[in-house]
Formats: sequence, structure tokens, C-alpha cells
Amino acid sequence: MLLNSEVILSQVKELTTGTASIHLNVGSVRNFEILVPPLSEQEEILRRAEAAFQSIHLIEEEYCKASKLLERLEQIILAKAFRGELVDQDPNDEPACDLLDRIRAEKKDQTLKSKSKKKVK
Repeated sequence: MLLNSEVILSQVKELTTGTASIHLNVGSVRNFEILVPPLSEQEEILRRAEAAFQSIHLIEEEYCKASKLLERLEQIILAKAFRGELVDQDPNDEPACDLLDRIRAEKKDQTLKSKSKKKVK
């Protein structure tokens, strides 16, 4: 990252010699000017980075807890659905087996109608 910075690249460009084979003197590299923020600014950057990582860690923990809770809730909802506990039961509702038979009959009827329409065309 540092070697790709504008400051370093401009210094390299100024100090390189040759056209076909570019050379850079090691002594010149030792004299590169590398800008470093004051210690107080470095400490502030570090403090903010640590705070950000702490926040990320807390969010990750909350995500894991929520994910586990969601998984449990899905299982609970499915179990209640199979037991018929999600809604109040109406004695006037048709049994599930009758409903399935009616759906199958309607599907079969629709399939026959669509086949007869194809033959007419």
C-alpha cells in the first residue's frame, strides 16, 4: 500500500534511470520521504479502528443470536402449523383430505380443458 502511494511513486519516477532497462539506486530508496502522521493522529486512527472492530464484533454476535433464534422460531411455527395451532379451528372448515381431493379434481379438470383447447387450434 505504501509503495503504491502517489508520494512514493513520484519519488521513484524522479530517481529511476534508463529507458530500456530501468534502474533504481538503493541509496536513493533509503532517502525516500515517507510522510507519517503525528503520533496523536496515529493514536486517534488506532482508537477509531479498534472501536470499529469492537462494533463489528458486537454486530456479529447479535447476528449469530438472531440467526439461531430465527431457526428455532421456524421450527416452532412449523410444529404449530402441523398441530393446527396457528389459527382458531372452525368446525365448519372442510377436512384437509377433502380439500386436497377438490384441488386434485380442479387441476385434472383444468388439464383436460387446456388439452382440448390445444386440439381445437
